[in-house]
Amino acid sequence: MSYRVDTGRNIHAQIGKISFSDEALLTNWQAVMDSLVDRRPPSLKGKYFTHAYLKSTMGPGWRINLVDIDPRTDKSMWWVLTAEEKE
Repeated sequence: MSYRVDTGRNIHAQIGKISFSDEALLTNWQAVMDSLVDRRPPSLKGKYFTHAYLKSTMGPGWRINLVDIDPRTDKSMWWVLTAEEKE
């Protein structure tokens, strides 16, 4: 998993290509989020994620609800992936 952080503390990560299935994109998105949460510096206080946007290379961005993407919360969308894995 690779991502970069620019000078404005924005994280840029490629989660897939147009040919990827919805499940593959969700799996890659979850891997990015898990990696970011695991690498959070212990000395960092306050909110770790403040905004999230999903966009294509040249397209518009869509604002993402942080509760939906934070793997640490019970209300996140990751239950969809774990429920499918259990079946």
